[in-house]
Amino acid sequence: MIKSYKIFGIGIGVFCLIIFIVAGCKKKENTEDPNPPIDYSVRANWISIPLLNYETDVFYVYPTVWKPDSTDGTHCTITNSQMVFEAPQLFDQQATAFDAANVFAPFYRQANANIVLAPTLSWSNKEAIIGGIPTQDVTGAFIYYKVLSLIRSTGKQMKHMQTNLQVLDPT
Repeated sequence: MIKSYKIFGIGIGVFCLIIFIVAGCKKKENTEDPNPPIDYSVRANWISIPLLNYETDVFYVYPTVWKPDSTDGTHCTITNSQMVFEAPQLFDQQATAFDAANVFAPFYRQANANIVLAPTLSWSNKEAIIGGIPTQDVTGAFIYYKVLSLIRSTGKQMKHMQTNLQVLDPT
């Protein structure tokens, strides 16, 4: 029985190691990616990473709050001051519906609605703008959340196993 727990723990450790190695791999090209993935291990890239007070988690993606002007490009930066200011306000208004849950909410680079909603832009171009950077960011944040969730659930399982083992052998 104890062997299977050790193998399970080693398996989880190898899984996490593989994720960190893959996440750390970079392209060998001389050019930098103009839109590198956001590092969601940085607290500043989240509106909310809660203390884990509840059994239920919610991964919340708020609607677009960035209001670009005519000189802005297709996406805002992750540190865009207007987005960073307004997104938490919208979070406070909407995410209170989940007051009995741990609500995880990442910042993400939002698409320029003025461009996406332009009637002259083709559907394929609209999908490329929305399905590109914003989707990449939200997916990256969700993967980070799932890794945290896996680590948390593994910790709970380990505590449960320790409790069961102590009941069997109180020494």
